[in-house]
Amino acid sequence: MTVPTLYNFTEALQAPDLAFSTLRDCRPRRTATGGVALSRTSRFAEAEIEWQSRKYLLCFPLSTASIFAVEQTAARLRYLRTPLLTEYTILRDEMTYTDDTGTTRTCDVVLHRLPEGRPLSVCAAEFDAESLRSALDKLEAGLSELGFSHNNLKPGNLYVTSDGRLIPVRYHFARFGEGHDAEGFERLRQFVREQGGKGQMLCDAEPSRYTTLPEFPGHLFVGEMSDQLVRVEDETGYGFVDTENRPVNRAAIRLGRRLPR
Repeated sequence: MTVPTLYNFTEALQAPDLAFSTLRDCRPRRTATGGVALSRTSRFAEAEIEWQSRKYLLCFPLSTASIFAVEQTAARLRYLRTPLLTEYTILRDEMTYTDDTGTTRTCDVVLHRLPEGRPLSVCAAEFDAESLRSALDKLEAGLSELGFSHNNLKPGNLYVTSDGRLIPVRYHFARFGEGHDAEGFERLRQFVREQGGKGQMLCDAEPSRYTTLPEFPGHLFVGEMSDQLVRVEDETGYGFVDTENRPVNRAAIRLGRRLPR
């Protein structure tokens, strides 16, 4: 099996309108010298992009096993509505590239929405340490209720939002119903004790933990619910269905183009 290279990914980000299917109009974050800003984990290379006025991590698989390893987690998150986690979607055949033989091929990527806020690793000193510890306790209880284990909790993988919540990112090692994050949360509490300040108190807002979307059969993709409408994709393009899976205001747009959020 031909595996795309990091060079292929970088090349695609230089011309997203030519290389991507859904993300044609995305804008990658640039370095001070104008290059595409990339980071790496053991399974994915990541580029922060802006798409439809939101920020995402675009995650490129570094091996053939990378997508397989996250398929079950992505499938569960597809139907889960919770303020504790963000969208984590596999985009099939999203990126087009040319291999060493000159053959045009496609590969899957992961699109992961970033929360509004900043990583705990860069802003802990700006917030009251006790308030941060309380937010960690709430997050731990909420993830336990969901049966979700992140399995890679660290300050750089936790965002502090403007409404006082802590939201984990990078679900590349996450699992539902197995594993635990007790040690990860203890390390985060230690970080907060050492780095937390005496500054701004986090809000005490407690949104509902989660709601689970019913399955909507007959679609290639089922997105988020808003105002009792659910974004879906089928063979003809993207549109909306109501809670009974009936088409509503289906937009006549080309397959591969998302509706504005």
